[in-house]
Amino acid sequence: MVDELFAPTVGADGVKRYIVPGTEGKKLISNSSRNSFTRCPRYFEMSRMIGVTRVQEPKPLSVGSLVHRALANYYQGEGAESVLAEVEKWATEELLKLDGLTEEGHWTEEDIDETTVMVIDVMSRYLQKYGVGDASDYEILAVEAPFIVPIPQLYVRDGVTRTRIDPKYAYTGVFDLVVRYKPTGQVMIVDHKTTAIGDFDSFER
Repeated sequence: MVDELFAPTVGADGVKRYIVPGTEGKKLISNSSRNSFTRCPRYFEMSRMIGVTRVQEPKPLSVGSLVHRALANYYQGEGAESVLAEVEKWATEELLKLDGLTEEGHWTEEDIDETTVMVIDVMSRYLQKYGVGDASDYEILAVEAPFIVPIPQLYVRDGVTRTRIDPKYAYTGVFDLVVRYKPTGQVMIVDHKTTAIGDFDSFER
């Protein structure tokens, strides 16, 4: 469990971080940066090193980012209304980006309208099932909490596979949610995934 591995620290900015001792000063690798480099080194250079950004995110990434922001607002205590406000803000911003965009794969006005309906419906059902409150069995410990953990390496010596910690690099990312299950005191990490939402046609079926 996360609380048994390492205790969180809170910085001057008020953000709770989970950092395993011994990772300080190491070069950091994230899952997204690793995937970017593996998919296309040139894209990695342009986006991660030079700072070039897309006018619009790919559709799945855009929806995933939207849901993460909305859930972060909710679990930080801003209430269910903050979820609707985040969706409406996203729709307005995406509509403003449409002017002059004709490339295949970009959002259309119809895409934005359908996605808005779909996300609001999915989020409403999610909050009915997993929403927090005085009657909830879950206590929120951290929302969007950065973490740094060691990277284990496998190597073979004398015919035996062994494990050691990478001396130069550590793995970094963000815990979407850290919660404590009140009945047992167990602390758990929650990772939000939106791949199951699918497209609007699948949603209607």
